[in-house]
Amino acid sequence: MKVSIPRAIASVGAQISSGNAPQFTKALMRIRTDNGLYNVREGAVEFMSDTLFRTSVDLPSNLTAGEYTARILITRNKAVVDVFETKLDVHKVGIQRWLYNLAHENAVYYGLMSLFIAIAAGWSASAVFSYFKS
Repeated sequence: MKVSIPRAIASVGAQISSGNAPQFTKALMRIRTDNGLYNVREGAVEFMSDTLFRTSVDLPSNLTAGEYTARILITRNKAVVDVFETKLDVHKVGIQRWLYNLAHENAVYYGLMSLFIAIAAGWSASAVFSYFKS
């Protein structure tokens, strides 16, 4: 088994019953590669010992919060000898989480806060422009 982006797409069930499946897969890979979502980084794994390794993965900024599955393929002599899967929980933190929770749990307060911020920003901009105009 060879490790590649087309095989990764096929492994998550992105099969198409249409006759244009190869063209669709190529277009999907091209678009997502151009957006930085698909990339091959050979040599990005740092071995700490014979059985322990470390690497980093950049997640896109528009990633939806939720549970994701990470699949680690263990290779020997360019052949996959084992597969390990683990779950990754992606969630918002800091002010993003606070705003998300406020918007979904207290929509009235979120709306009032948004309205206040818009009024304050408009008034501030008006004050700055009138200061420079005179």
